[in-house]
Amino acid sequence: MGVPLADSVRYPIGKEEALRCLSVTLGLVGTTVLGYCFAGRSYNVRFTISGLRRISMTKCLLLLLFLDSWLFVFIAAVLVNGIGLSLNASACTMGIVLCIVFYCASKLFIYLFLLEKIYVVWPHKSSRFSSRAYRVGLTGVVALVIIFVSMITGRIAFIREDGQCVIGLHRLASITSLLMDLFANILLTSMFLWPLWRSNLLSPNIKRVATRTLVSSMVSLTFSVANMAVLIALKGHELAVRLLCYPPTCY
Repeated sequence: MGVPLADSVRYPIGKEEALRCLSVTLGLVGTTVLGYCFAGRSYNVRFTISGLRRISMTKCLLLLLFLDSWLFVFIAAVLVNGIGLSLNASACTMGIVLCIVFYCASKLFIYLFLLEKIYVVWPHKSSRFSSRAYRVGLTGVVALVIIFVSMITGRIAFIREDGQCVIGLHRLASITSLLMDLFANILLTSMFLWPLWRSNLLSPNIKRVATRTLVSSMVSLTFSVANMAVLIALKGHELAVRLLCYPPTCY
């Protein structure tokens, strides 16, 4: 049974003003920063059919990642502060589904981005599937299917007696997703860095790219582990008001 639309946006009693301001601020800052990043990466891109065809695969994946993150923050802000996840059970469930879909989409773009780098640095004949390293790296992308299935089947979404929407993941789903994410990140990052570390002819530019990739992977893993640790500590339950706190590594 639903509640009146005016009562569907709820925050913990005693913290309404602070959490409302925090949630709205996160939404505004998030969309602004991600919009700036998207514009910075696409300033020389012509958004025509011929122009889009000339975009490299890595740049295309980066733009899709920023777009995915921007859409997540924007839609989450509308759900949390507009529609209200306490409106009914369907709205509450939509919150966790939103997290899962956009999280997995962002991971897909990240994994494919690393896979493209693997294709470039490892010897290959012509097509991507002719590269053994590329085919091995695909197992990391396949791990995303396990992550998605475990999250969908292990999702938690319910409305408490006080009207608060609570979303999260069951412990098994959290652990499975974390392990698969660790496996994919370590596999893809290692396969990209391994031939570079073995080479004695690294230019400063390639060294910089390798370092940035390693740092980015470590940051991504840190956020994933931190988010999962919070979920496990809270037994998989989190207030949906915190939905905006996890772009794009949302659980």
